[in-house]
Amino acid sequence: MTVEQIAKDFGVHPMTLFKWLRQAEIDEGAKPGASRAESAELREARTARAG
Repeated sequence: MTVEQIAKDFGVHPMTLFKWLRQAEIDEGAKPGASRAESAELREARTARAG
């Protein structure tokens, strides 16, 4: 099954599915980058500092 078919089954664009897969790898520590938890922390800090 291709990514395109899976994306179609989910009703999303294939690039959206690629981004979800990449983010999952980051969250698991398999790839470098900011995890969703880290991104949320930074967003909260920026909001608190601005407000």
